[in-house]
Amino acid sequence: MAIDDPTALPETTQQTDEYMREADLAFDRQQLDTAMTLYWAAAAADQFASDTSRHHAYLRVGTILMGQGNDAEAYRWLQAAGPAGADMLTVLDAKTPDAAVDPDVVPDSAEALGRYTNAAIAAKDNKDYASFDALVARIMDSTATMPGQRSQVCILMAEALLDRGFNKQAEEWAQHALAESSGYGADTARKLIERAQAGLTADQSLDERVTTYGFELTAGIESFEAGLGDRGKAAFERVIADTSGLNDDEAKGRAHYYLGVTAYQAHDFDVAREHFEIASDTAGSPEIGYAAEALKWRYQEEG
Repeated sequence: MAIDDPTALPETTQQTDEYMREADLAFDRQQLDTAMTLYWAAAAADQFASDTSRHHAYLRVGTILMGQGNDAEAYRWLQAAGPAGADMLTVLDAKTPDAAVDPDVVPDSAEALGRYTNAAIAAKDNKDYASFDALVARIMDSTATMPGQRSQVCILMAEALLDRGFNKQAEEWAQHALAESSGYGADTARKLIERAQAGLTADQSLDERVTTYGFELTAGIESFEAGLGDRGKAAFERVIADTSGLNDDEAKGRAHYYLGVTAYQAHDFDVAREHFEIASDTAGSPEIGYAAEALKWRYQEEG
């Protein structure tokens, strides 16, 4: 079927499949502007039936951007394309002189971020955890990440912490990965959370965030992370509306961040942006950083 408005985001997996079919046809016919619009809309909606389909969309966007001479932006998309983008990344890497990876310097481009990520993976595989931890810290400080990449790095850290027997810390990193996942990587994050919780002692089982966040906000976050009910929406709204003084501005800012993620995933972009803007000013760490990153995501009104 014809897609009336290719800039509108698909709302279901079936609609995303239709967008992908139309985009592939446009790509094969060399109608690259149309193909780009459709692939981009599918990527922003993130309603793919599988990682294979998602990676295919990212690969095509990266390929078109390379053809336009926009190698820096192409690198970001190809890096997120998984194995499908590996060959194209090799081509881009060959065009870029190698530079050293310095764990004390924050990567400030997609190309640098790719080198840091590869170095972190190598350090993890070699069990060089000191280097791995330092590289992950610099990657998480970077503003060059795309949505989903921070989640991927959080997953790597959770895996490394589990390998070292730090179950509680591993659970926290996996929870961060889940919070930043818009469907992508969420299953892996949930499995890591289950593994981490299975290894906790009785004393470690209590969610330590209660002492900082309070019971209401913590309950909302737990519902959000588990994907239960309204994903904590009612609890977050109660935190924001609280006038008792039990929930300070940081707590309310955190609640705004999670409401923003929920609104974004429901394609309610105006509401999502409002929540993220408030959270980026008032939330405590780490949500304040997550909110600032979320403001870089692609929104419906941007075309």
